[in-house]
Amino acid sequence: MTCFTHIFVQSRSSYDLLLKQGCSRVTLAGDTRIDRVLEIREQPFSDDIISRFKADRPLLIAGSIWPDDMQILFGKYIELPFNAALVIVPHEIEPAALNSLTKRIKQPFWVYSRPDTHVNQASMLVIDTMGMLSRLYRYANWAYIGGGFGKNVHNILEPAVYGIPVCFGPNHKKFPEASWLIAEGQAQMLNSADDLSQFIQNNPPVSLPRPVSPSVFSRRGAVQKIYSSLSAYL
Repeated sequence: MTCFTHIFVQSRSSYDLLLKQGCSRVTLAGDTRIDRVLEIREQPFSDDIISRFKADRPLLIAGSIWPDDMQILFGKYIELPFNAALVIVPHEIEPAALNSLTKRIKQPFWVYSRPDTHVNQASMLVIDTMGMLSRLYRYANWAYIGGGFGKNVHNILEPAVYGIPVCFGPNHKKFPEASWLIAEGQAQMLNSADDLSQFIQNNPPVSLPRPVSPSVFSRRGAVQKIYSSLSAYL
């Protein structure tokens, strides 16, 4: 422990473990990702293509999608209620990966970089541009987060900060925010395409924007805690 000036941790269990190991220069700061997603939520953002595609329809955004997620999304998408539209944001956007994904789509769709004035007539929009996902969630009425049927689910906080219902596969145990949101009723774990359809049905679309999730908002402030502690060493 003598190699470190100070250690900042996210969880009480990590904090208690370090204390037991004789480390006194430790602070329970929380998760800096929460401050970041709250900051993104407050930044102005609009996108004409997404707005035209969504039109007056409720929107499901499926973010960071891997092949393991495709059966969940495409297997039951036709049966999704509320005339919902779907935005798919693949984790990999190389031509081969995009081609593999789009071959599985049986409904009319557009690709983000190649839209036209009739984009709102499609039921799916595939995003083939990097760096948009965290901001796109503000358009969503629901979010499906990919990776949960593979190694690990991707960023749950990015959609959760907008207060929308979120869902993901079973591999989420490394991320405590999944448990917070499930307990709060904002999130649901899926095991099948039927679960996704039921998730949408059980969460009718409401007006946007929605309030920030209480379990997320109450945990903000990690950046300020770290900065305040570091100032003692400067």
